Amino acid sequence: MIQRGDVLRFPVGLPLEAGGLLVDAQVSYEAWGVPSPDKALILLHDFTDSHRALGDGPGEGWGKPLIGRGLPLDPARHWVVSLGLLGSPYGSTNAAMLPPAEGLKDPPPVSFAIEDLARAAGSAMRLLGIKRPRALAGVGLGGMVALRAATLFPDLVGGVITFGAASTLSRALKRHLSLGWQQHRAGGLRKAHAEYLRRHHDLDGLVRRLGDSAAAHAFLSQQADAFFEHSDERLYVSQALTYGTTDLRDALQLITCRALLVAGAPDEIAPATRVRETYHRISAAGALAHYHEVPSEGGHATLLEQAPRLLGPITTFLGSL
Repeated sequence: MIQRGDVLRFPVGLPLEAGGLLVDAQVSYEAWGVPSPDKALILLHDFTDSHRALGDGPGEGWGKPLIGRGLPLDPARHWVVSLGLLGSPYGSTNAAMLPPAEGLKDPPPVSFAIEDLARAAGSAMRLLGIKRPRALAGVGLGGMVALRAATLFPDLVGGVITFGAASTLSRALKRHLSLGWQQHRAGGLRKAHAEYLRRHHDLDGLVRRLGDSAAAHAFLSQQADAFFEHSDERLYVSQALTYGTTDLRDALQLITCRALLVAGAPDEIAPATRVRETYHRISAAGALAHYHEVPSEGGHATLLEQAPRLLGPITTFLGSL
């Protein structure tokens, strides 16, 4: 069902939140459906995932319950475009492509701010001829990027749909992600990622599915080991820092477009209470927002498996834009 996939190379420098320009930047993408800029739905992936939402490789395939005929994002009705986030190791400009800081023997990798990811997504849309997509839809970190883009470019964003995304992570999770460089240097990043996966998957659900706690923790360790077989630790650290330092609470008052926020229960990455708080902040600013909560026995990791039951709410929401 893939219509096309490529890399978009920016002809001019991308302004960075920390100052300066990122030259020769690029963003990878895949798209499905008939190219139609006025019917475009932009999809932004989660932390550690790829833009290849319908693929079968590492970090891929997460969008299969969401994209397809009769599903919430239907390529027969919309031009669905999945963008790689800036900093992602799957074709977009990332820390491995940038020169290291001068004067340091072992400098930490460069990390991007959430604003940088939002501006890169906006630049990619312009290169595709998309002046105003029907909606930006994002999962986890991608949902945060979609919300930030809506605050930065109110004339560019028609609406926002988020899955498992709140204005900020919990204090404990933010601290955990921000320690990635220290964990990498100490040789403990795989163990730290296993701990992140414990939050990503609902541990109680894993125990029920696998039989006992030992089997659940063994599964998480295996998943962490498998992840780093194809992922650079320094790139993981860079992405983790972006995710962990994002806080949109003060920016949400700038949102003027319609928003649909979907929460899973349970979800330790984006608890329903935090997603509801995000919804209330957007509503208090005067924007028309909707909130939906769905059961997700596997936690954040299985939230999109519930996407088919959201066909009605998402169809209604897109029809209102």
